[in-house]
Amino acid sequence: MDSIPATFEHGMFRPTEPVQLPEGCQVELNVVPLTALSTGQSTEMAPTHESIEDQLRRIADAVPAEEWERLPADLSDRLDHYVYQSKSE
Repeated sequence: MDSIPATFEHGMFRPTEPVQLPEGCQVELNVVPLTALSTGQSTEMAPTHESIEDQLRRIADAVPAEEWERLPADLSDRLDHYVYQSKSE
């Protein structure tokens, strides 16, 4: 089960189709808001897309400053060395 379509109403998520889970089972939700297709001819929903720059910025902002400070100063120059443990030239 990869995703469960749901509607958010009155502060609660309500699945739009039956879900096969044990009663009382706890789950983790990863919310992806959907928007109506621009044609107006369908009530189907299409996912909104966050730009790659915004995704990277959000991920980078979640890293504590002290972790950034632990990175080697020559990381970009010697990336292969750090990633693949290759001998430096």
